[in-house]
Amino acid sequence: MIKKLLKKLQSTVYTFLDQDTFEMMERFLWWFEKQIRIHFSAKLGDFYPKKWDIYIVDLWRNVSSEIGKNRPCIIFSHKKMNHGDGLIVIPMKTYRWKIRKKWHILIRKDESRGVLRDNIIDVSQMRYVSKKRITSKKIWVLDDEIVASIENKILYIFDIQKK
Repeated sequence: MIKKLLKKLQSTVYTFLDQDTFEMMERFLWWFEKQIRIHFSAKLGDFYPKKWDIYIVDLWRNVSSEIGKNRPCIIFSHKKMNHGDGLIVIPMKTYRWKIRKKWHILIRKDESRGVLRDNIIDVSQMRYVSKKRITSKKIWVLDDEIVASIENKILYIFDIQKK
């Protein structure tokens, strides 16, 4: 039903707008449909992810340099906070350019742990998302060495001195 309404709106809008405006409207409609699917399709139930678990999270509709797409994300929020509708996550991205910032953490490919390619944990992209954006079961859990590294990078990006 949603697709029929969107197609009708799309055809109506196309008759009144130039090509650039139409493409912008098309992207907006695509985003709007995605939001409707996320909002109505996911059921939260008794889903309480633990801190340092990694899930695939739908990060679409990014702005500027925010990380988008479906990405593996580390659950950063504490278990008490995870009983609500949202979570704080730290996105990961594929390591491609051989350039790393001070707030990046490299995770090397290790198929025994489920890491299929080299990845970067980008602590600077930490954000709050709805639990409905989680699109997979738990992929894996971070080991203590990486956890300590993430905690140090968070102290660095927020300019907090260790005592």
